[in-house]
Amino acid sequence: MSQALLWIRQQEPRFVVPLESCRDFIKSSLPGVYEEISYGVPFYTYKNKRICYLTVIKGKAIIGLVLGAFIPDPFGVLEGNQKEVRHIDLLLHGKNHEVLKYFLMESIHVKKVYSS
Repeated sequence: MSQALLWIRQQEPRFVVPLESCRDFIKSSLPGVYEEISYGVPFYTYKNKRICYLTVIKGKAIIGLVLGAFIPDPFGVLEGNQKEVRHIDLLLHGKNHEVLKYFLMESIHVKKVYSS
């Protein structure tokens, strides 16, 4: 069992299914994505660029988008006010694969445009 899956299964029971479903969706949507534990949470790297992570914070299971602040949000689901990072509440929007796919694909594009 991967370290990320172990981390997910150690979370509050109400967060396990949304986190695990999102993890599976990331891995199936981005063939070759690399999964690692960094800063104590699962991070996902695609073509040597970190694009997202999973975590639980303030009573929410979220997918954090590393450069989410630079991604247009036509769905109105992004939360947060950090300089670069935005996140999506998986309990509210995690089952909407159209939304998740859009933000994963945009995260790849943003990384290509903004990374140094």
